[in-house]
Amino acid sequence: MEKASGEPNAWRLMMAAVKPFISDFTPEKFLDAMSRLVDRNRLEADYRKYILEGQDFDFRPDELPSGCRIVRQEDGTPRLSITDMTLFCQHFR
Repeated sequence: MEKASGEPNAWRLMMAAVKPFISDFTPEKFLDAMSRLVDRNRLEADYRKYILEGQDFDFRPDELPSGCRIVRQEDGTPRLSITDMTLFCQHFR
């Protein structure tokens, strides 16, 4: 989200965008709200791929939030690891 939106506090912006309709959450409302932060076409493609089709997340190192990296477990499963707590916490300020 940080890389796609260009905002270091993108997670906070995302939560603020979703908060008004959290009790009446729908995929379309989510896509509408998030499209103000990131490209709608990519958002819809990712939603379809990861949520509707249940494909494994394609963790791209250049798109990870600051302070994070991917660690592969023995079975190949990716695990998001926080490498710098200070940088990671900045996403939520």
